[in-house]
Amino acid sequence: MAIRPCHDDEINTGMRSVLSNPVVYNFFGRLMGLQDKYRLYVEEFIKPFPDIKILDIGCGTAAILNFLPSDVNYIGYDVNSKYIEYAKRKYQHRAKFYNERVSAMQFSHLEMFDIVMADGLMHHLPENEAEELFRIGYQQLKKNGFMLTIDPAFTNGQKPIDKFITSMDRGQHVKNSEEYKNIAQSVFSKIEMREVKGIGFFSLTCCILKCWKDG
Repeated sequence: MAIRPCHDDEINTGMRSVLSNPVVYNFFGRLMGLQDKYRLYVEEFIKPFPDIKILDIGCGTAAILNFLPSDVNYIGYDVNSKYIEYAKRKYQHRAKFYNERVSAMQFSHLEMFDIVMADGLMHHLPENEAEELFRIGYQQLKKNGFMLTIDPAFTNGQKPIDKFITSMDRGQHVKNSEEYKNIAQSVFSKIEMREVKGIGFFSLTCCILKCWKDG
């Protein structure tokens, strides 16, 4: 059975409804700087090593696999069944995918991971489910592994047009960087926060959190 996002958390009506189509979603992602974002994410934060194990929660169409080495052990989860179907068609030879919402995810069949990713997911979740996201991430990490999140953020001194574009995101829980960090701190004690500006054609501002599991 397909799992659908909650409309209180994500708007998929009107013009934004076309983003449910994986091809349109990927095209729009390129406009929003998806390629630059993934290069930054992989080169500066993930830094892949041989046979690295990655759990990607909210994987979308799994386009980040285009920037990861072929020997990565990758498992992706997403609530959008169309994205998961697309990812399976394109990448199933090198990854596994599941159509589940964060609060319904089952991990008893999975190994522990070096990295847990949640790329552009937290701002689609209410605070209680965002906290659950970090609890899941912590639970599934190996010792000294880390969890990465990246989300659009409101910042001080943000240009009005940038703030407007950020507010138009489908996710209905966009926050400032400190608010994102506060949610992560409900689970993780060691967190690096970084704001990245000028992403993509629309010059978006995003908050990246890198959260380590204690050894």
